Amino acid sequence: MNVEQAKSLLYKSFRTAIERLFTRGFLTPRDKLLFAIAYYCACRVSEVLALTAEDLAASVVTLRKCTTKGKIATRTLPEYPKLQGYLAADDPPSGLLFPERNGNKPLTRAAADPILRAACQRARIRGASTHLFSFR
Repeated sequence: MNVEQAKSLLYKSFRTAIERLFTRGFLTPRDKLLFAIAYYCACRVSEVLALTAEDLAASVVTLRKCTTKGKIATRTLPEYPKLQGYLAADDPPSGLLFPERNGNKPLTRAAADPILRAACQRARIRGASTHLFSFR
């Protein structure tokens, strides 16, 4: 097997695992949306958790300065067609997209991690963490 064949095989395996995660792993539309935004927009989970419904307007995802890491200010990312299906399924109201139980604060990354771990267990994926969803 040459390098290109190995890359192709690795890519196919990764895509299959992601597909399994979204079809068998995540149980709720909210959980699917959370990790779909992280995956398709290559955002950190903490950036996704801070999003509001208003940040998803006009076919772009807007990451405000306070939610990004480093020197980058507010940035906008295009919404991907596959992401539209997850948005339609969850139909987020105004305000925080992923609030804690009391609704006043965003869900924490520590609370998102067990969601992903349980989904990976159901999809029979080992070694995954919330860091896998940030491709920067």
